Amino acid sequence: MLHEIYCDQFHQKRIAFNPGLSVVLGTNTGENSIGKSTFLLIVDYVFGGSTYARMLDIISNVGSHDIFFSFVFDGETFWFCRNSMHTHTVWKCNDSYEKIEEISLGDYCKWLDSKYAITLPELSFRDAVGRYI
Repeated sequence: MLHEIYCDQFHQKRIAFNPGLSVVLGTNTGENSIGKSTFLLIVDYVFGGSTYARMLDIISNVGSHDIFFSFVFDGETFWFCRNSMHTHTVWKCNDSYEKIEEISLGDYCKWLDSKYAITLPELSFRDAVGRYI
């Protein structure tokens, strides 16, 4: 399960997830342009997507930045990082989010596939999650 997302460039630096359903909710007054869609693109990026890193607003206004995130499976925590400019690389990190090992995006998605135990033939991890994020 996705446990948290952390980035120095976020207004709210750390977003923690709890077991169960997580909801991205706007303000009580219904304001737009507060980052709901961008946050969902970030969640997709954490799950191996690439749309976030191709957003022109992000490239021109934020530039290169690291997004750190962790998962918890069977009581064990795994920490990772993806950079907004180096989209085909994922870093395994320690519990302080220090980068310790570079892996390919493909290997990372295979790891996610194994942890989420998606065993449907002809369905990749990205095909399974991309339709719902």
